[in-house]
Amino acid sequence: MSFISGFFRKLFSRNTQPVSENVNAPGVDACFAHHTEFVIGADPVASPFTPEILEVLGDILASPLGARIVRHVVRSGTRIPIALSEGPDVAFSVIEKTLYYTTDLAGYLASREHNIAHTLGTLMAHSLGYVIENLEGMTIPEEGVHVTRHCENVYREYKDMPLRCTYLAPGDVC
Repeated sequence: MSFISGFFRKLFSRNTQPVSENVNAPGVDACFAHHTEFVIGADPVASPFTPEILEVLGDILASPLGARIVRHVVRSGTRIPIALSEGPDVAFSVIEKTLYYTTDLAGYLASREHNIAHTLGTLMAHSLGYVIENLEGMTIPEEGVHVTRHCENVYREYKDMPLRCTYLAPGDVC
């Protein structure tokens, strides 16, 4: 079975459970390749998805942003690599086409200046915007603003969360 036919079989299976009840929702395994960075700075090693990231990625795929992710995966024929990072320094960064993340949001947010409420979902949606745009070969002036508006805010609106007006301005809520 080819990657694309297997992808569509998995994506459009007859599973009708909501994402929150079925964290391994169709599409998550087909769209993302999970790794773990066991030693900071070392190459990440393939690993199973954690339940927390499965739920978040399933939720993102169910959002309007998910259609863009699926289109990218189908066009490219490759899954988006993500890696659980052991430290906050590279979390929510894209390094060599791999999106690094952490589930220690308190530690990550304490090491940064954030002026708006974030969840693992909003941080992943924002970071996935960079991955998609980089993999699609897009070069956009003020990329952070573009990703905020066209990726993160799409997910925020889906979750009924306040939207961000800018990229790094204080009180960054519309």
